[in-house]
Amino acid sequence: MTLATQLSGSISSAVMVTVVDRREQWHQTMLQTIVAQATALSYADAFLICGAIAVLLCPLVIRLGRNRAQISHHHVVVAE
Repeated sequence: MTLATQLSGSISSAVMVTVVDRREQWHQTMLQTIVAQATALSYADAFLICGAIAVLLCPLVIRLGRNRAQISHHHVVVAE
């Protein structure tokens, strides 16, 4: 489980750095803005993407929580 957590964290960090970099370049090209403005806009875009992904994954998290609760009710351990 720890390996999966570290790997998913590394992948998500790499994806977010790529999104910020690409969106910064896009804002500079399309809007002819200064670097600070383009950077701020690219971070806003990245946070919007993260928020959309979080909203889309909420039903999955709720469903996983229900499944684990059902599984724990079926396994009763008797201590002697």
